[in-house]
Amino acid sequence: MLKFLTNLLFIFILFILVSGVPVNTDILEFNPFQPVVEDQEEVPIISTYTLISPEQSSSAVNPSEFAFDITTSDGTIDDSITQQITVKLEGNGIDPIVKRANLINFKDMTSPSIDKKHYEFTLDNLSTNLPTGEYTLTINADPDDTFENPFSGQITRSFSMIDTSKTYIWSSQKEHSSLLTMTLYMPTTDYEYVIPLTRTINYPSNRSRTLYKALHQGPNHDLGLLKTESVIPYASKIYVSNGLASVYIYSPEQEGYEDKFDKVVESITNSLCSLDFIDRVSFYIDNRQESFGGVDLTQTFEPTTQDNVYLGYSHDSDYMMLIPIHLADLSDQSDDQVTLIWDVLTGHNQSYRPSKGIFASIPSDVALNSYTLVDGVLILDVNEAFKDAYNSENEYINLMMDSILYSFTSLDNVDSVEITVDGQVLTEFNGYNLSIPNMANKYINLEP
Repeated sequence: MLKFLTNLLFIFILFILVSGVPVNTDILEFNPFQPVVEDQEEVPIISTYTLISPEQSSSAVNPSEFAFDITTSDGTIDDSITQQITVKLEGNGIDPIVKRANLINFKDMTSPSIDKKHYEFTLDNLSTNLPTGEYTLTINADPDDTFENPFSGQITRSFSMIDTSKTYIWSSQKEHSSLLTMTLYMPTTDYEYVIPLTRTINYPSNRSRTLYKALHQGPNHDLGLLKTESVIPYASKIYVSNGLASVYIYSPEQEGYEDKFDKVVESITNSLCSLDFIDRVSFYIDNRQESFGGVDLTQTFEPTTQDNVYLGYSHDSDYMMLIPIHLADLSDQSDDQVTLIWDVLTGHNQSYRPSKGIFASIPSDVALNSYTLVDGVLILDVNEAFKDAYNSENEYINLMMDSILYSFTSLDNVDSVEITVDGQVLTEFNGYNLSIPNMANKYINLEP
């Protein structure tokens, strides 16, 4: 048997040599127990895309242009990718505006490198003539179901729109010995709020009657407030005794005010109580104290000048002023009143009733780092953006500073305000010395 196998191997070797077939050493190393490895299929490379902020960001005040960059993992970017990007503009009470980026007319589409593309567009693509206020633009990678490549990233830009031609009507601490300085709380055109205006007249013989008459006649028409013949009902009689002013209104004077009588009451009460001898007001309709326009007139009314946040206001006018909003009227509440006021002033909390003309008085990128309250002095520490607020436009700086002082000193335990920037004292800020306690002026919104 062994001889047979030896002869068979000799014949096999002889066949190989005669046929000229090359001998592969792998044959000699063949292992019948080695697993079979199949040829691996080549996996295609999937391109990934990322939306990123450009090196230079847009201006924080009145920006005209915005930009974004797209990077990719394989160096190929087609402009059709803009179909997978949404651009959203919102803020200051406007209805949000949302567009797919491919519907935007791009000012610039360049490729600074093989794996990056740069896009620029103007604000006019989204909206023109935005009113004064704080806004947020969000550029978001938002691929639809047909887009197979990974795409991520989001860019958020907060900015202020201001009208540098507008004039702030200021506040004052100045007293006039021979004149009567009175504060008139005028309703806005929609009767959602009342705005205090300071008016100075020759000293009259009857201060309460003179004030009521001035309130009844309305504000300076250039201020963009009510331009009707009368903003409150005429009162035939006003009696003042022991600090209580009793206002008598007779038919048909109250007609037409039924759906806004709550603001009529607030307007009259706050105005009369600005006189130093009146601290509360009662109302009579046809000599009766009963409910009218949903307001219970059996009670006496006191001024609503505490716990307010003072925002900017300008509607159909070249003038700007401050408008108080009661903290209690905000739908988003907080036990931390200081932070709550700051969030409203910077536009991060807009949970008040909307009304045309209202705008945040502090740029939204100015952040409150911390605060302390010591012996009635509120010290606010803010970030570096405060120094460049509104590009140092004086009218808006003055409005911002007054809004801070009036808002925080409306709190019962705050008498004055100091401001530091990242812990550093500012002795000079656009004419304000912030290293010392600052108090709100006695007279607000000086009527031109």
